[in-house]
Order: sequence, then C-alpha cells, then structure tokens
Amino acid sequence: MTAASNERTTEPKHKRTARHIGSLFCAFLFFLTFTLGITSIWARVTVFDSARFAQRAEKILDSDAVRTKLADELTDAIVNSGPSNLASFRTVIRTTLDPIMQTPAFRSIFRRALATGHGYIFTKSGNTAVINLSEGLGVLSGSLQATNPDLANSIPAGSSQLLVKIGDNTRGLGLWRIAEKLTYAGIGLSTAAAFFALATIFLDSDRRRSVFALGVSGAFGGIVMFAIATVVPIIAGSYANDPDTQRAYVAATQLFISDFRLLSIWIVGAGVVLCAFSTATTPHGSVVTVGSTITRLRNSVERFKPKTQRGRIAHALLLMLGGLLVIIQRETVIPLVVILAGAVLAYVGSVQLLAIVGRHSETTTRSLIASDITKFRFNSAVTRIAFVSLALLVVIGAGAWLSTSGARSKTAQNDQQKCNGSASLCNKPLNEVAFLGAHNAMSTAADPGWLFYEQSRSIPAQLNYGVRALLVKTHYGIPTTVNVTGANLVITDSLAELTVNPIDRDDQYSEAQQAKAKQLQADIKVDPKLRDVYLCHVYCEYGATKFTTALSYINQFLITNPDNVIMLFVGDYVSKADTEKALRDAKVFDRVMDFDPSARMPTLGQLINSKRNIVLLSEFSGAPPSWNTRGYGVFQDTPYTFRKDSALYAPGSPKYTGTATVTGPVEATVPAVDGTQTWTKDWAGLPSCAPNRGSPSSPLFQINHWVTPAGSAPTVRQAKTVNAYDVLMPRVKDCMTQRGLFPTIIAVNFAETGDALRVVNQLNAPD
Repeated sequence: MTAASNERTTEPKHKRTARHIGSLFCAFLFFLTFTLGITSIWARVTVFDSARFAQRAEKILDSDAVRTKLADELTDAIVNSGPSNLASFRTVIRTTLDPIMQTPAFRSIFRRALATGHGYIFTKSGNTAVINLSEGLGVLSGSLQATNPDLANSIPAGSSQLLVKIGDNTRGLGLWRIAEKLTYAGIGLSTAAAFFALATIFLDSDRRRSVFALGVSGAFGGIVMFAIATVVPIIAGSYANDPDTQRAYVAATQLFISDFRLLSIWIVGAGVVLCAFSTATTPHGSVVTVGSTITRLRNSVERFKPKTQRGRIAHALLLMLGGLLVIIQRETVIPLVVILAGAVLAYVGSVQLLAIVGRHSETTTRSLIASDITKFRFNSAVTRIAFVSLALLVVIGAGAWLSTSGARSKTAQNDQQKCNGSASLCNKPLNEVAFLGAHNAMSTAADPGWLFYEQSRSIPAQLNYGVRALLVKTHYGIPTTVNVTGANLVITDSLAELTVNPIDRDDQYSEAQQAKAKQLQADIKVDPKLRDVYLCHVYCEYGATKFTTALSYINQFLITNPDNVIMLFVGDYVSKADTEKALRDAKVFDRVMDFDPSARMPTLGQLINSKRNIVLLSEFSGAPPSWNTRGYGVFQDTPYTFRKDSALYAPGSPKYTGTATVTGPVEATVPAVDGTQTWTKDWAGLPSCAPNRGSPSSPLFQINHWVTPAGSAPTVRQAKTVNAYDVLMPRVKDCMTQRGLFPTIIAVNFAETGDALRVVNQLNAPD
C-alpha cells in the first residue's frame, strides 16, 4: 500500500468530511467572487467610464428600432424648437433623419453627446435621460440644402439646447447602481476568486472531486452571467413608456452587452472542461453518455425531493408556478434552457474526447485503480488528458478573446481619436503640425463672379480635399444689381476701409485694372447701408464672397468633421467689431481659439476637445481681444512674390540648376539694443527661404509657395509645375533646415493640383 493510501486510511472520516464541506464552501465563494469580479470589471470598463460608454454605445445606432425611436424624438424636438412653419415639414424631416443617423458624422456627434450626458443618463438626480444632439442639426441642414434650401434655412442650427428625451424614470434601473458600487472592487474580487479556487482544490482530500466542484462553480457563474445578459434588456424595456421606446431600449441594451453575453458562454465552456477533466481522470471505468449524465442529474434532484405531505404540496405548487413563468417569460427562459442543454452536451463530448486520449491498457487500468484514487498520479494517461484539457482551455480563451474583439476593436478604434486625419497628431502642438494652406481660398473658379482666381474648388471642396489653412482677405463691400459672370457685382468701400484700417494695399494687378475698378465705384450708384464684410482680393469688383458664407462653410465642415483644427488667416481690412459680428452671425465665434502667446502651444487634441478648433489669425489688427491673434506676431514666413517657376526651385530638386547647398541653419537675426531679435538685412541662404514677415521669435512658420506673374493672374499650369513633389518637397526641407523651424502652413495656389497634400501628409507622418 502506498504512503498516500496510508495517509488517507489513517485520516479520520469526520476530518475528511469537514475538508470536503470546506472545499464546497470555497467553491461557492469562488462562484460569487468570480461572477461579481468579472461583471464589475466589465461594468467599470464599458459602463461607468463616460468615454468608453459613449464609444461602445455608438453601435446601438445599428438597430432599426433605436434609429426609429431616436428619429421620432429628434423630429419632435426640431419642430418644437424651430419656427412654426417646420410643423408642415415634419414628414420631410423625419424621412431625412434615418439615413443621416447612419453616417459617420452623425455617429460621431451621437458618441460625443452620450459622453457629455453620461452622468445624466445614469442619473443620480432627476428621472429623465436626455442627450443633447444640437450638433446633429447642422448635419440635417447640410443634407437638406440641395433638395430643400428653404427648409434647411429654417432648421434651428444655432440651438445649443436640443435635448432629446430618451426615457423617464431611468433612476429605477437599480442594477446599474449596484454595479457602480462594485466598479472598483473588480481587482479585489478577482484576487479573492483566485484564492478560493486554490482553496477549493487543495482543501478536499479528493482532488478530482474538488476540481469537479470548481468546474461546476465556474460553469454556473457563466450561466448566471448569461442570465444577467438575458434579463437586463427585458428590465430596461420595462421602464419604457410606450412600445416603440420599449423595443428601442431592449435592442440598445442587447447590442451594448452583446460581448458580455458571449463572454459568459465561453466561461461556461471553461467550467465544463474542468468538470470533464475531473471525470476523465477518475478510474471508474464507466462510459459517460448523454443519457447517463441526465440520469445522474435526475438522481441528484430526486435526493432533494420532499418526503412529507406538506413538502410535496409545496413542491407541486412550485412546479406549477415555474411552468407558468416559463410560459409568460419564455423569451427569458428559452435561452437559459438552451445554454444548460449545451453545457450538458459539451460536458459529455469533452469527457468522451479525454477518455479516448487517455485510453490505456488493462494492466495500466488495474495499476491506476490500485493506486490512491484520491490523489492525482500523473502517469502517461493522466498527462495526456491534462495536456488536452489545457489545450481546450487555451482554445476557449482564444475563442472568448476573438468573439468579443468586435466590441473591443470598435471601442479602441473610437478611443483612438484622429486629429486632422491622424491619431499621431492629437498630442502634437501647433508648431509641430503641418497644415495645407489655400492662398486666397475664397477666389475660386467654382464660385460665380470671380474674374481672377487662385483656387479651382470652392471652400467646402477645399476642406473636404484636405486643406486645413484658409488664407483670405476681408473687405467692406456694397452689393449692386449689376450681374457679372453669374453673380451680382460688389463694389469695394475703400473709404470705409481707410477709416478703419489705413494700411497700404499689396496690389498685384495692373494699374489699368485698378483704374477700371475705381471707375466702377464712381459710375454705379450704391447704397452704403447695404455695406457688409466680403472676402475679396484687393478689389471686390474682381470677385467677392460674403464672409459669413465662408464662415458657415467652415462651421458645417467642423460639425460633420469635428476632430479637425482649421486655421483661418485673415488679411483684415475691416474693424475687429465687424469681424466679431461676422463670426457670431455664422455661429463660429465660440469655436475660435483664445491664443495666449506666453503659454505653451496647445495640441490639436486640446483644441478639438475644448471645441476651440478654429485658429483665427489677423494679418493687421491682432489682439486684444485674445481671439483676434496677430498673425505675424506668432507667425514668420518666407517671401511670396515669385514671378517665375524657377524662383521656387531648390537644391535637391532635379529642376534646380544653381550651385547653392543647404547644410544647416542660416544666421537670420541680430540682437537689438533692447535685447530683442530682429531680421538681418542680408540673408546668406536661399532667396526663397529668406525671412519676410514676423520676427525671429515667432514660433510658427509659413512657407509661401506660389507664382504670381507680373500683370496677370496665376494659372493651373504653373501650379502643376511648382506643386509637384520634386519641386515642393525639396524647397520645404531646405527652408526648414535654413530657418530651423517646422512648417505650420504650406500655402499654395490651386491646392488640389500637384502633390501639396502628399508633402503635408509626409511631414505629419509619425517618425
């Protein structure tokens, strides 16, 4: 007889019984701590963190029921908050909303609204859950512009309090409050579960029996988690006030916790494998089948069957009540019955598989039976069974990871904010990010009324293409009824400009053209009361776009693409007050960054998250106030009057035929008497990289890269040449080296022509 066998026979029976009971109690404690630990960790990661909750909850828009209810609520909110005529357009608005809610723009707005209203949805004060979808009105208005512009203009896009009610009495969802109390207990509960698992195995003198008990506890924990995932949507639906809301609540909750439900199934599988391992390594010699397993379960239930008459009556009543509940709550009960049946089949299959793997000869069987069956003796058969069991657990773990990766990857994808199109830019300050700039962005071939233009596409198309810096000039203009190339002529109010901002103009057109513009002012009778702020280049007679119109384009772009920062560099020939008025009228004033030159340069992520993602730079006026940043106080730039293509060729370009070399920074400053730095008169570097406006201490760098032929307008042909990669990139790199600065704006004509965007993207690419 072995030593182990002697130990077993000499241990008193009451001690073995006590150890077995203690092991079962630890198994029960393992079930509690494991189930609560997994559930609380999941809740902490997905529910009570506002950002992750919003990112995960975004996928509830995949449900038709959710979109239907949300569209109804949103339609009511729009009609109730807008002008009275919107009521007659209810059907049009409702029909437009459903496809909008499936767009990335609306999903992003929905996600941010949920993040903001997270604390109110899981309300601690008040009983109504609401989300603010005001930004979504901009998407709706933009969608309606093409088909129904009058309706689009009636949409109250400026409303900041479009609160869409999604339910009442949400405070009644006590399950969430219970989970919140367990949120920070996840690690402690998991640690306790590990302790109780070890205690379960080693406390009982029969190791196989204790492993079986541990497997049952784990599987039952998974079943309870599955029951939670099944019941919670039904509970959520019970707090709805109408059938549509109920369907939306149920569908939303099911989508939200779908990975928790999958996780519970895999946990059941892991518990089943532990039970199968215990059974397969027990030398009882009997074959486990579905029938034998059901018989064992039935016999176990029979042992608890009441013997007294009162007990039998109570038992019968409970069976009747249970039957009624199954009929009434069949949607809840059927999934639980299915998972129980599946667990039994998985157990039988696992035992049979492990029995085949561990099959041994009759001699080995007698030896195994003769050994102490209360201890694991790791002979070759048991080793093979253990190895296959471990492999099954690994497969189950991998399956759990892969099957729940959809929700995690969606959350991770959303969690990785992309600023100006790249996640790597979010933590970079402004002076380390390159912006593609459109020189005279308002003068476009796509907009009517422009006699001379320097961009092919309109401002919305430029933004969609990748332009993130708009270089424009504001002028006072007075509209007329004279039509020029498809638009009413606008007369420049030069007198008003000189009164407000007496600045020498940078005239780039011929004297004959200027004289013609002045003659138009004299010949056409205009009403000064109609004066407004326009974007013009030198003279509005050559083309004009209302400033508020351009600002509304920017606002619309940021509504649908909120994770972007736009630089608006304005050559301002108008007053600060009129600039501010235009910003407020276009509903973008609150988006303008307050620039503090003495503070650290903000990152793109900070600007986006604060919703101050328009960097306004004024060429002439500047701060105060703080939103009106003096452009060439924070910026320094290069020359911009290049008459020929060859003036922009630089070393490194195959088109460059000179002898200059670029080896490092070029001295560009001399100390002034007061200790400040000023530009030197003589620049020893490349002429196209020479200092121009700004000062040596200006932290941001603008590279001007376009050709302006004397007496004529720029052409696409010229832009195609100078915006080519082998011309633009060498010059950018050479200017970076000689000026010792990273380029913030690379400004070009006809921005979509050539490779300017490619150059900017390469500069912004992570190292």
